[in-house]
Amino acid sequence: LQHANASAGHVRVAALEAAVAQYTGDLLPDRYEDWILAARERLGQRYVAALEELIDLQSERGEYKPAIAHAQRLLRYDPVRETTYRRLMHLHALAGDAAAALRVYHTCVTALAQELDVAPAEATHNLYLRLLDSGGAPALSTPRPVPADSTALVGRQTEWAALQACWQQSVRGRAHLSVIAGEAGIGKTRLAEELVRWVVHRGVTAVRTRAYAAVGSLAYAPVIEWLRSVLYRPVLGEMAQDHRAELMRLLPELSSQWPELPQPTPMSGAAQRLLLLDALTAAILLPKDPLLLVLDDLQWCDAESLEWLGHLLQVAEDRSLLVVGTLRPEEVAQGHPYTALRYLLQSRGQLTTIELDALTPEETAALAEQVAGKHLDSTQRERLYKSTEGSPLFIVETVREQDSAARAGDDSIAMPRKIQAVIQTRLARLSPPARDLAGIAAIIGRNFAVDLLAASATQLPATLLPALDELWQRRIIREQGTDAYDFSHDRIRDVAYGELSPPRRRFLHRRVAEALEKVNAAAPGDMSGQLAAHYEQAGAPDLAIAWYWQAVEAARRRFAQRDVIALARRGLALLAPLPDSVEWQKLRLSFSIALAGAITATAGILDPEVLDLFTTMQQLAARLGDKVQQYEAQRGLWGCYLNRLWVPRARRQAADNLALAQSIDNPRCLRDAYCNMGLAALEIGSLEKAVGFLEQAMAVVVPPETPPLTVFGFELGLEAPLFCASAEFLLGRADRARWRIESALAYTRTLPDLFTQQMMLVFACQAYQIARDVAALEQAARQSVALARRYDLFSADVELYLEWALVQQTRAVDACLRLRACLERYQQGENYQLTYYLGLTAEAYATVGLHDEALALLDTALARVASSGETFWRAELHRLRGASLLALGAGDAEADLQQALAIARAQGARLLAMRSAIDLANHWQAQGRSADARRLIAEAESEFGGDATLPDLSLPKSGPGALQPRLPHG
Repeated sequence: LQHANASAGHVRVAALEAAVAQYTGDLLPDRYEDWILAARERLGQRYVAALEELIDLQSERGEYKPAIAHAQRLLRYDPVRETTYRRLMHLHALAGDAAAALRVYHTCVTALAQELDVAPAEATHNLYLRLLDSGGAPALSTPRPVPADSTALVGRQTEWAALQACWQQSVRGRAHLSVIAGEAGIGKTRLAEELVRWVVHRGVTAVRTRAYAAVGSLAYAPVIEWLRSVLYRPVLGEMAQDHRAELMRLLPELSSQWPELPQPTPMSGAAQRLLLLDALTAAILLPKDPLLLVLDDLQWCDAESLEWLGHLLQVAEDRSLLVVGTLRPEEVAQGHPYTALRYLLQSRGQLTTIELDALTPEETAALAEQVAGKHLDSTQRERLYKSTEGSPLFIVETVREQDSAARAGDDSIAMPRKIQAVIQTRLARLSPPARDLAGIAAIIGRNFAVDLLAASATQLPATLLPALDELWQRRIIREQGTDAYDFSHDRIRDVAYGELSPPRRRFLHRRVAEALEKVNAAAPGDMSGQLAAHYEQAGAPDLAIAWYWQAVEAARRRFAQRDVIALARRGLALLAPLPDSVEWQKLRLSFSIALAGAITATAGILDPEVLDLFTTMQQLAARLGDKVQQYEAQRGLWGCYLNRLWVPRARRQAADNLALAQSIDNPRCLRDAYCNMGLAALEIGSLEKAVGFLEQAMAVVVPPETPPLTVFGFELGLEAPLFCASAEFLLGRADRARWRIESALAYTRTLPDLFTQQMMLVFACQAYQIARDVAALEQAARQSVALARRYDLFSADVELYLEWALVQQTRAVDACLRLRACLERYQQGENYQLTYYLGLTAEAYATVGLHDEALALLDTALARVASSGETFWRAELHRLRGASLLALGAGDAEADLQQALAIARAQGARLLAMRSAIDLANHWQAQGRSADARRLIAEAESEFGGDATLPDLSLPKSGPGALQPRLPHG
């Protein structure tokens, strides 16, 4: 400021801007000593003076845009400073934006009513009248300031106390979600607003947003609106650069603010979604003070935002954060993503649900009298309650309609029986231009900025501002956010939409779509879903299909898989009746690829639709001659066959895939094809062949610029060393197998792809389990489980490994029962290697002495082996069965042990052969056949010829107990 005082012209402006940029808030806001209060007041006054001078200097020079920004900053500092509202209205008018000036007046009325319970001064109101007159059309009536919905909260004492308790709990450092639940119009938003006012009066920051039922909404839309609020825009620069780069997926405007940020790459894997979740969380938690976030209409919130909300509350568990959501339970059907969030937060103790019921007769009368501003007699009270049944929305709308009728000279209005009738009557009383504007706003389907409304409007510009103001005066719309309007309630929007005839709807949907393209010409991708939906409703399928594909690509960049599913299905539905041209076939293939990948990521590869989609994709790609996409489709078919335990069919498909990959100039396809051939060989116990294919996969060099295969969302082929380690453990090559695991995991840890890291740890767990290296298995499993739980990844398989390790270490029955629960969860989404997991579960039961249960599981596994051909673990299943029969003293245990040994020798599985030989030799020794037992062990050791340092093969060569395995089986 001293530099500014000594300067003039541009230098003075620059110095003032530098000075106000240094002011980030009140001085020491938590301290109340006299000297601090005086210094705080002095600094605040100098800040206000600097902003006012900046506004003067810049407006005098015609620099209206920065002057407007400084006036808005001054309003954020003092939201009830009426002179600033007038100044801002004047600046917008000078800049040629009368609609923005009108919105400033509307905001002024609301702020003064809420904070001071007063109307604007005459000077402000006169400026507003001149603004309306400047549009070239007279006002429809003499406008009067309309106070905001500032009625005192009626009733709800218990619910209000519960909400305050949630806030106090969050202030103590316990992040929480409070959900206000009830039917439409019951007062959920009003209660949430009461909390916002209550905390703001105590100096706490609150940020509001809402979700919409309209088709085409963006994933993370509510979070985006939070981050675009005045709270967050100034502080995003404090984030780490990699987090800001991730945020550019959702906030593309950051690239102009920080051009040095790297452009985000296409989101090809689940791990990149996890990085985005972390970046969003880091951004929301930038404010260090207690924070209130409000999200209206959770029932319409996208699945990705709800998933992120669970992530946020976990990461911010010890932060002073309260999220308040409103919810219509009747809109939450089975499978709604909110249900998963509810269960998750209930298990953590981070959820409180507050149910709202209708008001009592006494509360109904009290609310009506507040809205009407007059006393109601007993007859009026009785009629009102009988008609409205205590619904706050119905009460308010009925009283407002009676007020409108009285002002229109109609004293004969009857009390309508339905809320729709009340709203229809209110809309009918609007002037024709205002009624037309309400219809356009209803077509938009969400909150709307004035520029979009103006671009969509069919009326003359001169009538736009008076019509907009009339909608605001009549409480049809209200201010929303910093620069938009919205209907006062969704029911009003619904009725306004329903009043339009079908031809009128189609016409207006087309107008709104064209306006959206015009208004968002610089970045239409963010609006692609809305554009597609509007063009579809307008009866323009070709344009809708093109925009649906843009929307699918935008959703994939955000890894918003449920959005991908919904959008791709709409695109395919519109394509179905169209001619089978090459252009439409390519789009049908693209939509099918996106849909198959998204369903696999969310519902699992066993979903019946996935198999049909991959079949269709293979046929379309072959017809179009696109070999890479044909490979992706055939790779998907191979995964479907393998997970359905159609092993022979999967082997044939793997061979077909390799032949196709060898004809394509794409090393990713070739590496993946060799890996799949190796896995197919491993599944039937062809161990040496498996190692050969897997080594060929590892030898393929994949340049970084090679386009990724996108169907499954992770890097295919990297798992080859870990499958190879499993085969080499079975072959007795323990040292080589361990080297492969360590090398693969060391490389994986350098990848930013956390999803791939988690999967690689799962594959390492299998190799460690085959080697029975319990300590290494537990460590890898715990790392994998931590990643899976943090990012909500599929974890039943790795949790099964962890519980198996705990059973081996503790012999605890509860760990065994948890393992069985993991197996049941696994079977709900996967079938791959199910016989192997059944064997692990059976072994755990045997370890704790529950041999009958173990035998039942082993019989189930062996029956699946017979039907599927998945034979790589068959020898171990027979060995475990023989061990349990021996423990029970029942059945022909020796036959199972002999069969286990024969199968293992035929497969070349020296490790399994050695284990079977040990168990059989122990059995013979117990029968007094010591010579046979020792001969068998000598043969087995000679055949093994490998590294005998595995945990259960470190046997003494002679002496007592020479034949006792290190890990008993019961």
